[in-house]
Amino acid sequence: MRKLYMMCFYESNVRYFHFAESKFAAKGIELVYLCMYPSAVKYCKRHELKYKFLPLEVRNKGVIGLVDFKSNVEEDSKFHNFLLPSLKSDFEKLFRMYSSYYNVIFNDDNCLGAVLIGDVRLFSSSAKVAAEKYNKKLVYFEPGPFSTMIFDENGVNKNMTISKVTKQGIFEAEVNQASLEMLYKNNSQRKYYDGNFFAYFRKVHDVFLSVPPDLLRSKLYPELQTGESLIESIPYLISRVFTKRKNNPKKEQHNKKFIFFPLQVPCDVQIIINSPNFGSINEMLSALINSIPDGFNLVVREHPMNMGRYGDAFYKLLNDKNVILDNENDINELIEKAELVVVNNSTVGVEALKTDTSVMILGDSYYDACTHKYNPMFSLKEQIINAIENPISRDFKDKYLTLLYEDYLIKDNYKNLHYDNLELLVKRISRFYA
Repeated sequence: MRKLYMMCFYESNVRYFHFAESKFAAKGIELVYLCMYPSAVKYCKRHELKYKFLPLEVRNKGVIGLVDFKSNVEEDSKFHNFLLPSLKSDFEKLFRMYSSYYNVIFNDDNCLGAVLIGDVRLFSSSAKVAAEKYNKKLVYFEPGPFSTMIFDENGVNKNMTISKVTKQGIFEAEVNQASLEMLYKNNSQRKYYDGNFFAYFRKVHDVFLSVPPDLLRSKLYPELQTGESLIESIPYLISRVFTKRKNNPKKEQHNKKFIFFPLQVPCDVQIIINSPNFGSINEMLSALINSIPDGFNLVVREHPMNMGRYGDAFYKLLNDKNVILDNENDINELIEKAELVVVNNSTVGVEALKTDTSVMILGDSYYDACTHKYNPMFSLKEQIINAIENPISRDFKDKYLTLLYEDYLIKDNYKNLHYDNLELLVKRISRFYA
């Protein structure tokens, strides 16, 4: 059996791969879980799986220096330094310790490599040095559009392999309507934790490590922290467990043409690392407000995980007479009715490609080729008007989405009670290690 390390944040990640373990074993692959948070560790213990609690293992067995260390530590720690700048020196040491630990586990002829969450956080990016040294394959994953999973050897977000496909390559691709129907199929199903209070309770330790009290930041695995404090997060955490969505919410009536701007979470990698043109969501919103064409409104929608938490300066910007905050109307309905969807680089942008509404992106993404991409050298207002008046063809979008689905996505979600495509999951990952 060849050993493959699977990075898992929470129990939901472990559960997904655990359900496929027998299929991996049939291909001669043994999974060892690199658990990042306590709920993942507890799941492994309950089911007697092979695992390592990576943050603790790194501190017990990693060393700070590597003789052949060749990475730009500051650049590779940029995301964490942005969230917690006071711990910059800690992150640089941690990057070296993680890299050193990977140096140990990859120095094994029986090891295939690792499947890692994301490609920017230091506990993932630090694996590259050792992987190159010992010729091990790294694969990156995260949730994708249309309730899918992304697995890619070059990275996620803007680093996905499909981001390197030229427009000519997309023109030459074929549309597969059956694939598009499967991609668009609403396979929303019950989540494994629905109605299970203990599933939420098992995440208490995860939350504490993500948003610890300020005094404990440097002592509680800072690489796992979001940058928010426990006090700041309590209202949101309570709402996740106890607040139910309104049965008949009051919906906005949009009687004027509008541009739709769905927000992302401010501390997301996509905002911090993959947004070269704007330093914050407030900057994006301000630029859009100043660029609204005559006769249009700007409809803004908060991210469901960050509602009411964008800060006073943000909500003051919403006082503009041409700006409407709409958290109630169905997001798909807003996409359909908008003249233009503007995103930084979120999943909403690629999901909007299934409609005939034009899409503009402000940052860097893997679907640049199929959108109107903002160029800071020219007027944003003129680019907005151009995007509205010159939509990308339906055929081109369909070719791109067919290519994306057939080569890079798996129609499943690790939070589901039941999984539909475990065979494809194993086939896709095994292909990288053939």
